[in-house]
Amino acid sequence: MKFRPMLAVVLALFVSAGTWADDIADQIGRGLRAYNAAGYADAIQELQFAVAQIQEKLNAGYLALMPEPLSGWQADPAEAQTAVALMGGGTHISRHYHNDSAQEVTLEIAINSPLIQNLNLMLSNTAVFSSDRSIKPYRFDVYRGVLRKEGTTREISVLVGNRVMVKATGQDLKDEKPLEAYLKTMDLKKVATAIGD
Repeated sequence: MKFRPMLAVVLALFVSAGTWADDIADQIGRGLRAYNAAGYADAIQELQFAVAQIQEKLNAGYLALMPEPLSGWQADPAEAQTAVALMGGGTHISRHYHNDSAQEVTLEIAINSPLIQNLNLMLSNTAVFSSDRSIKPYRFDVYRGVLRKEGTTREISVLVGNRVMVKATGQDLKDEKPLEAYLKTMDLKKVATAIGD
């Protein structure tokens, strides 16, 4: 990320926050003081650390969007990962669910990810569905996406606004009903609103 765009974003957060009294505000303040003293390298380090702290706060909110396990299922803790720009960028939230019948479901939320563009391209190119019989167009409620079937593996990917994609992947499933049940518990409209899309 170039220094000046990052500085503009972080300083805007600092000004809008006014009298924040927390560690992040202090961190931004240190970056601002370094910048005003022409210590640009130090300012970059301080502000990058502040950005990382802000991302942690965002991710904590995103993790709360993952639903609790359905009856008869167990769940691992939700996880968040933010990729650097060189790796394609974007934030990915995931949670893994399983039951005593050895069935597994993984829910993922991709935010500002290249995967969203890939799905858009797939939906706009109907030739993809003719060449690959394992996938077909799919609609969940008002959301467009694709359904992939390979043996007992099912995968549903849907676009939720311009910046968000939700994917549900299942193993050892007879059909996609467990995936749809988990998508219903997510409340995709709430997901889009929470992420600001």
